[in-house]
Amino acid sequence: MILEVSALASFLRKEDIKIIEELSKYLQLFSDLSQSDVFIDCLLPGGEEAIVVAEAHPMTGKSLYREPVVGKIAYKENEPGVFFCFKTGRPVIGSRGVSQENVNMQQNVMPIANESGKIIGVLIMEQDITEKIQQEKNVELLMETTEQLSETLYHIAMSEVAIPDLMHEGLLLFDCDYQIMFANDRAKEMFEANGHLLVGKKWIHYLLVP
Repeated sequence: MILEVSALASFLRKEDIKIIEELSKYLQLFSDLSQSDVFIDCLLPGGEEAIVVAEAHPMTGKSLYREPVVGKIAYKENEPGVFFCFKTGRPVIGSRGVSQENVNMQQNVMPIANESGKIIGVLIMEQDITEKIQQEKNVELLMETTEQLSETLYHIAMSEVAIPDLMHEGLLLFDCDYQIMFANDRAKEMFEANGHLLVGKKWIHYLLVP
């Protein structure tokens, strides 16, 4: 699907429209091969907004979109990779943004230039990354929980020294730099029995003399 020529003529030269029309013939092929939603966007006068002038969606895969978006406006805050490509003329790989239907997606953006080298549009391939973002959030939450648990354990060990000292097992607590923050009596005994000595917050090895 492509925007009508009369609409394209309001911001593109006749020669540039032909380039966009020719490229749009291959969008469905690109979409099916990449299993991505594929678009051509053109920059509107003023340079702060772009308009979707052509689109194709995978026929054998899932699309991000329920409705056509040709003729709709793309904004810099939602699709920063698109506007970076317009500004620099350089491809953008793996840029994240928000789709026209408010879905988290990842974009690969390629510039489209005319004979004189001017950027007249961009070719965009989009894929849904909602699940990937949720997995990243889960990992971040797990790391935060683990850190909080470590801090809690350390404070308990330090505030109730008698309890870890009564444990039969050796207990060592390390900080993020792998320095020993706490060692109970059993841990000290075990290490010293094997030729190590706790000095400050580091273990040093010494020679056992019979």
